Amino acid sequence: MSEFRPSMVGALLAVSGVACLAGVSRTGVLLDRFPQSAVTTAVATQGVGVLGLYAAGRWSSWC
Repeated sequence: MSEFRPSMVGALLAVSGVACLAGVSRTGVLLDRFPQSAVTTAVATQGVGVLGLYAAGRWSSWC
């Protein structure tokens, strides 16, 4: 169970959707130019994002 307030769920989903849209748009361009580097960068970015979500979930008193 996360410690986010129910009132923050809509904002979190909106931010996640915008980030996904930006990521897909950027990745499409990078895949055309640098196919191998784009895959490595995408996996690293996802790893950083998951760690950020873990940290934000543990310190959710700011929400």
